[in-house]
Amino acid sequence: MAEEILRSQVTGFRSEDLIVTLEGDLMVDGAIEYKTLVKILTGTAGAIDEIGRISNFPHQISYTVKPPKEKCFEIIFRAVELVGAVSPLIPNLITGKDLLGFFIEYLKLKASTKDRKIARKDIIANGNTGITIIGNDNNIHFNIPLEIALGAVGSRSLNKKVDEAITAMAKDTSVDSLEYVLPGEEKKQIKIPKTEIDQFRYVEETTQQEDQLVGYVREIDNTDYKGYLNILDGGKFKSIRFELDIKDISRLEEIVSQLCIAEATKSRVALIGEKTLDKNGHIKSVKVYDIKIVDNSFEL
Repeated sequence: MAEEILRSQVTGFRSEDLIVTLEGDLMVDGAIEYKTLVKILTGTAGAIDEIGRISNFPHQISYTVKPPKEKCFEIIFRAVELVGAVSPLIPNLITGKDLLGFFIEYLKLKASTKDRKIARKDIIANGNTGITIIGNDNNIHFNIPLEIALGAVGSRSLNKKVDEAITAMAKDTSVDSLEYVLPGEEKKQIKIPKTEIDQFRYVEETTQQEDQLVGYVREIDNTDYKGYLNILDGGKFKSIRFELDIKDISRLEEIVSQLCIAEATKSRVALIGEKTLDKNGHIKSVKVYDIKIVDNSFEL
């Protein structure tokens, strides 16, 4: 029913193209491993969708692709807006072209940071439509609204999707670079060589406090209230056994339900309680007195 209502409100379509190009000396006849292509496209679409959420983009977007040209794998990645009748009545609405432009500008922002991670405090407004990053040698101006830049930097989902596309390109031995171009827009393009991908990587940072353990619920048994939490330890995931010991018994059912949802949605949780260490000082298990959900479900 909801889909039928949405379709009844759609009065037309408006599309914008983003040229995605993969180049490499080892790309025989311009062929590309399909898993690489799929991950680049899903990562790109997911990142653009997240930019849309951050910028309150008003339309539903679908994506199509057009055939490649010869000698390299170049495809047209088309963002198609479902445009409603009310759209022309709202001033200053963000368009699909704006959205794709913000995506490229954010990639440029990440490229400019080189060996350091950009922080929200480093971003300052530069006029009404752009930002500047403090500490950049050339004081580069980025044509992206301040609130969208801040939201993008802080978005776990967006940066994981960018990482997905970049990692797919980096793992394919036949590909040397990934390029995004917005046709007809001067300077709306970025080429990312395989040798310069570090600043595009997403590294999940978890600060483990003394009384809590942050990670992903791998398993939770709602009969004996025991389970396993996957935590990052030295760059690898490690499974830690936990047992609920909730003092306020009236909250037990709610907490078990939250842990089950966190397991299903792959949201991070903080288990608050008492840790048991092994003889080497590593965490062996944790007795849980309370929990806290670290990630919102829409960030996945």
